[in-house]
Amino acid sequence: MIREVESGTPVAQVARQHQIHPSLIHKWMKQYQENPENAFFCPGKAQSDLALIAELQRTIGELYMENANKKKR
Repeated sequence: MIREVESGTPVAQVARQHQIHPSLIHKWMKQYQENPENAFFCPGKAQSDLALIAELQRTIGELYMENANKKKR
């Protein structure tokens, strides 16, 4: 969306297309201009995603073992 605005598309039009408030685009643009490398980095989200992945992997392992035991019977 930032790139669309930078290429000349009005913020209001981009906001309408993506169904978000124009002030959110302005906020993102400001964050990006102040710190482009970390503007959208969210460490808390990454950690929660990793925890979810680990939990799902454990569940898959448990289900795999249950399935393997049922096949042996």
